[in-house]
Amino acid sequence: MSRMLSRRRLLTGSLGAALAPPVFRIGFKNESLDLVSTAVAGLRGSSAGTPEDEDFWSQVTEAFTLDRNIVNFNNGGCSPAPRIVHEALKRQLDFSNQGPSDYMWRILEPEVENVRTRLARLFKCDREEMAITRNASESLEILILGHDLQPGDEFIITTLDYPRMITSVQARERRDRIKMVQVHVPAISKSLNDLTRAIEAAITPKTKLMNISQ
Repeated sequence: MSRMLSRRRLLTGSLGAALAPPVFRIGFKNESLDLVSTAVAGLRGSSAGTPEDEDFWSQVTEAFTLDRNIVNFNNGGCSPAPRIVHEALKRQLDFSNQGPSDYMWRILEPEVENVRTRLARLFKCDREEMAITRNASESLEILILGHDLQPGDEFIITTLDYPRMITSVQARERRDRIKMVQVHVPAISKSLNDLTRAIEAAITPKTKLMNISQ
């Protein structure tokens, strides 16, 4: 990218749905994304969402129950849940504990399929194409370890990738004798070409999979 991604650009882009204030109040319902899109669209061309807009960012802050005495820089491996998600999880745990074998298996477990159906509708895919996993690492490991690769096939991954993804590819190297091609890319790039040139140069006829970090 030619310039650093600002919070305004983040909020007015595809990731805005994760941060926009209406979600904090209504939770993730079927209509949530539409409401968020409408609210975030109003940020364009206004002063809302700028670093100086303390009223706006106070709403973002209040959506999370973090300790205000420390500054949290790790939102990757241990990302905090929004307050509404945290409270919903606690309610379900309390509910399950009242009658574990009955409530957990008779009521909550079947609800997973209802959630999967609604997610498939949201992403406009078939329900059988949708899987609910425990986290992003597990999802990527299913893909990395599950593809049919043959000895000598190449798997491109970068030096900036999450360590668990790198070790998962290395596991396939040992197990299936594939080749991991690790591309060095700059942590801070001056242009998109800085990223794409290195990756394109690593592609060969044997390249079967690529894992490119966001």
